[in-house]
Amino acid sequence: MTTQTAKIISIPDNKQMLTNKSTTIDNHYTSSLDQDFLSKLADDSILQEEILRRQKNILSEIAFLREENKWQEIVTLFYPLEEKEPELVSAGLDIIIRRELAFALSIIKKFDESIKEFEYCLKYEPDDFHNNAGIGFVFYNTLFSAKNKEIQLSPKEKKEFIKKAHFYLQKAQNLRPDRVTSYYREAMLYRHIQGKNKKAIPLFKTAVENWEKYTDKQKSVRHQEYKNYIKSLYNLAACLAANKQYKEALEFINRCIKADREKDYIRREHKYFALGKIQFHLEKFEEAKKSLEFASTFVSPEQGDYIFELLARTLLSLGKKQEALDTITKIPPNRRRHYVIWTLADILVSLGKKKEAKKHLIRSIERDRRSRHKGLIRLCKLAFQKKDYEQSLKWAKEADKFHLDVYNTHDADGLFWAAACYLKLNQKEKAKEVVEELSVFRPNYPFLPKLKQFLN
Repeated sequence: MTTQTAKIISIPDNKQMLTNKSTTIDNHYTSSLDQDFLSKLADDSILQEEILRRQKNILSEIAFLREENKWQEIVTLFYPLEEKEPELVSAGLDIIIRRELAFALSIIKKFDESIKEFEYCLKYEPDDFHNNAGIGFVFYNTLFSAKNKEIQLSPKEKKEFIKKAHFYLQKAQNLRPDRVTSYYREAMLYRHIQGKNKKAIPLFKTAVENWEKYTDKQKSVRHQEYKNYIKSLYNLAACLAANKQYKEALEFINRCIKADREKDYIRREHKYFALGKIQFHLEKFEEAKKSLEFASTFVSPEQGDYIFELLARTLLSLGKKQEALDTITKIPPNRRRHYVIWTLADILVSLGKKKEAKKHLIRSIERDRRSRHKGLIRLCKLAFQKKDYEQSLKWAKEADKFHLDVYNTHDADGLFWAAACYLKLNQKEKAKEVVEELSVFRPNYPFLPKLKQFLN
């Protein structure tokens, strides 16, 4: 019995394959090349075994490199597949390998190449869950890279990518409605790319519910989704808090902390800051203080300025003014963002150090290009307390003008304090005009009824 060596199939030049429309992927399985391959496969009993073994070995190698996060090495070894493994392409055994390549390409941020590979896979397997989830992830990842200023997308491209990300992630959800990750990613798209917390909430909830419905065996098999379950809990709490649903938010952040105790997929300073922030809004100041103090142990004041700022504001709410000042001043002066300066000013005012507070606020408004109105309103109130109503009115008008120039809407606080100043200056008609404007712009402004009483 003689052993016959497996025949290596010759294929046309790769560039010719890619440029000649008659031999593009549209005719991948029906080209004369493939018909020739089938003839050779029928003629050679060993060829099929050899090619299948080659596919298996490549997938094993990719799996190993994937475990080591060696994404560039995967790409270097096997991309483009037409050049590196022409026999597998000819045999039609390339789809599963292309899918792995597409994912690796997306991780190293070669998004265009990744999309092309996934589109190739979708041409032949349009209802495959992994293909739809995969290309949805690439569009999602591209958008987040643009948000982080790693790449550039035009407004038109961003709009198109958002549309495509939703389309493929939703298709993945329809194909496997019991999964976690596709719901989590679409929710993140709504929350962080589109700023639509309300639309994100039901998706995060579905991701959470799906994981919690799994049996222990399913959780073991799908263990990779546990991380996104944790992230869904965390982001759901954040969305609910942004929507002022603080009691429900508190439930989910506590569940997140409990479920993430061993792995810390969410950094501890972030979890406990979120807990402290929710507790603060629920006016559970003692509990908020404990949570924020714990969060502050994991970061320096420079890195965790947001934690120290809220801790200082919490201490102020508890009447611990000097402790609040000691906390806020741990943040170095050159690292104090505007919101830190506002809280510092509030603490100084509470301690009777109004001149010092004013100095900090004036330095802030000179540099602030996005939230200057908040510093201006604090200056307005300081002048009002000194009964310098002309200066107070000036600050109030400036706050309103700034908000109109930058955001094309009035500043409600600016209107309120302008009306208050007009009243103190005995200019009742002007006060009425401003109150009417505030009533139209913000009819539910909390102190508007009281202001109207003074006009009667």
